[in-house]
Order: sequence, then C-alpha cells, then structure tokens
Amino acid sequence: MLLLISLTTGSLNETTGPNAASSSINYNYNLSGEPSYTLIIKSSNTQLNQKDNFKMDLYISGSGDVDFSKLYVSIPDYIPKNRKINLTKINFACTDINPFTKTQICHGEPITAIETPTFWNWISPYYYRSPYINGNDEFSGLPISGSAPMIVGEGNILDSKGTSHAPFSINFTVAEDAPPGDHDISITYSYQNKGKWYEDRQNIKVHINRFYETDKFYSIAAAFTILSFIVLMIQIIKDGKKLMDYCNRNEKRKASMNTEDEAKKEG
Repeated sequence: MLLLISLTTGSLNETTGPNAASSSINYNYNLSGEPSYTLIIKSSNTQLNQKDNFKMDLYISGSGDVDFSKLYVSIPDYIPKNRKINLTKINFACTDINPFTKTQICHGEPITAIETPTFWNWISPYYYRSPYINGNDEFSGLPISGSAPMIVGEGNILDSKGTSHAPFSINFTVAEDAPPGDHDISITYSYQNKGKWYEDRQNIKVHINRFYETDKFYSIAAAFTILSFIVLMIQIIKDGKKLMDYCNRNEKRKASMNTEDEAKKEG
C-alpha cells in the first residue's frame, strides 16, 4: 500500500474518468456517493518580515460525487505588495485513450494568474478523478493496477517537464508597509452535489514581525552582545594588569622597607 500511494502521488499524469473502463486486475475503488471533502493547506513560514515571500499549497481530500466546486480566498488588502496575488493551478488536457487500460490519458500543466487579494476560482472536475496505477505491491511483490483509492487533488502533479506541483498554490510578496502583528487569511472551499452545497472554511494566521522580532534586529543584538563581551574582557584584562602592577609595587615597597630596617639594625 505504501508503494501504491507513492506511485499515485509521484506521477498523476494518467487518470480514470467517470466513463473509463476499469482494469481487469481488481484495484478499482469506488469513490462515488455523497461527497465529503476537506481542504488541506500547507504553508511556508507564517512568521514573516516585510518584503518576504509567502506561499501556501492547497490540496483537496475526500470522496464522493461533485457537480461544481470553487475556492474563495480573502487576504487583507494591506498585506500583499501592490495588492497582487499569484494563483497557480493545474490545467488538464485529456485527449487519448490508453489501449491497454482503456482509460483517458490526462496531462496537467501549471498556469499562473494574477489575482486581487479577494478572489474566487473554479475547481476543475479532474481534481476529483482517481489516478490509474500500475506497479508492484511493496510487500507481496504482486502486480497491482486499477483505480487508486484517492483523488488527483490529494497529491502532487507532475507536468511534462517532470516538475511536481500542488493542485493549487497561492503566493505573494509582503508589502513594505504591511502593519506588524497577526493577520488572518480566510479560505472557503465550496462544493455542490445534486443541488446541495457543502463548505469547508479555514483560516491561516500570518504574523508580520515588528522590528525587534526581525532577523536584522537579532543580528544587531547579537553583534552588540559580542562587542560588549569583547569590551568587557578588554576592561577585565586592563583591570587585572593594573592590579598586578599595584601588587608588584607593593611587594617592591615592602622589600625596600625591609632592607632599610635591616640596614638600620646593623648600623
């Protein structure tokens, strides 16, 4: 089963469609029925400095029939530079039929659009298809093939150049004047089946660092600490040298006084 998952997530170029025939080797999972999906969000570092780049990848996980679905994203206007958001999704093209598996061969290529901080986007129905797998089971070594127990939207997708992409990616540059503190990015995933709507709402909290929270401040503080330590050590060495000189002078003075006392006694 582990190899099965790695095969499907590693290369999702060939998928089974609703009308595609199943393999004769029975690995044909039926994911139809009442829909139940959730949005999975993987983000880069959510503690950001002004002018940093922020990226989050979106995946769809679940099963069931979907007639229509969309994403609604709301980002505070003052966070992205020039109010520009880059949305990358996969554009699928399914033309050929594999003569051996009787399934459609679908290829996905990333396309990027410039969006405003608040936007909605239609979700391709190909994200809800099951990938077709063909390989050997990791434990038994037996050949396995057929519809995988997952959908395309749950894994990364390889383009024609072999580069891996998330189903959806959102990225932007933080504005230079973005106010420090915590800010919420709201994402609503909506899908419909037989006239009934379902929603999954999620918030991503990002933190814009204040000056004293930035790496630059920590670097300055660290340099100041090191410099202070060096100055302190130099002062300690100087004070130590003074103390040694004072002790040596005292010893010489005592020795001189002892010599004078002895001379007086002899005289």
